[in-house]
Amino acid sequence: MIKLTEKDMERLQDESCNILIPETMRSLLVGFPDEVVFPFSINAMNCVNIKSISARNRICGSLTLRGCTSLATLGDGLFVGESLDVTGCVALTSIPNSLREIKRDLLLSGCLSMRDLPEGLKVKSNFYANDCPQLEVLPKGLEVGLLMTIRNCERIAAIPDHVRVGRDLIADRCPNLKSISGDLIVGGKASFKSCHSLQDIPATINVKSLCLDDCTNIRFLPAGLNIPDNLSLRDTKFQDFPRNLTVGGLIDISGCQWVTSFPDDFNFTGRILIAENCQNLIELPKSMPNLMNMALDGCTSLTHLPEGLNVYMLSLKGCTGLKALPRDLRVSRSVDLRGCEGISIPQEFIDAHEGYARILFPKTYDILPAVKAENAPTL
Repeated sequence: MIKLTEKDMERLQDESCNILIPETMRSLLVGFPDEVVFPFSINAMNCVNIKSISARNRICGSLTLRGCTSLATLGDGLFVGESLDVTGCVALTSIPNSLREIKRDLLLSGCLSMRDLPEGLKVKSNFYANDCPQLEVLPKGLEVGLLMTIRNCERIAAIPDHVRVGRDLIADRCPNLKSISGDLIVGGKASFKSCHSLQDIPATINVKSLCLDDCTNIRFLPAGLNIPDNLSLRDTKFQDFPRNLTVGGLIDISGCQWVTSFPDDFNFTGRILIAENCQNLIELPKSMPNLMNMALDGCTSLTHLPEGLNVYMLSLKGCTGLKALPRDLRVSRSVDLRGCEGISIPQEFIDAHEGYARILFPKTYDILPAVKAENAPTL
């Protein structure tokens, strides 16, 4: 077994003055000098016999310990100037307080024994902590400059107070996540896909997009919730849209079997509505904005479309309850009516769209004769 000296480390420097432990040495290396100040980065990936890093070490660049499966301790006092990568360090139980400020990335995914993170943790770039089954508590005041991912963290029960994420927060498949602090701020998308214990979303969260797909205990959203971009509720038990809900981008409620209608004060200013296989959806909002896409495939209880609807692409495949298209329906690119057997299609709609909008007809349909305009001259 080998414990490096300072002279050994100097000999291992590459052209950029960083240290990369040679593959032939990785299984033999047991540690670094107890007290070293190194001005650049150290890559000791897959050095499976390293058990600890001294508290007196100062690494001014990045420290990569990915795959060091025996690593159990980072000394409280250790300094890392840029990124810390301990991905797959299955014996590591904590990140010391001396590393509460990470200037670039903090990578913890696959740390199967990780339990403790420092209070007030701040990560300037990316924070990855996927597949950390022993991690129960995220620190209050956690700040991440770019992307934060905590997928498959089985014991995390809450997103605590004062969490700030500059870009996206991905907390998918955290089965015991039950609460989200109302002061959560996420600059981009907040995703809680398949968090089956999650029931409530605070109206005061500040996120650009929100994904709650397969959150099987989500039934309602709070009144006044404001989502500037996209809202996705696919395959949830969502029942009813709240008062004063504002969504500025895409809405996807596909597979929501409990939704029957939209409220009159539904403030949807976006461009895409997806409500596929919402088998109990009876009607759409009476007033809809001009949309890029509307997909209502498999909405078997839908009987009519609102008047004045203007859509770029419209898909109504398998809407078997739809009896007729509105005479004033406008579709710019295409409309898919396959499976809408026996539907009545106004002659005006066919005439208005012939030559520039593609119409995919069902096997059987009726043509409604055009209605003559009032006071039209007769021959």
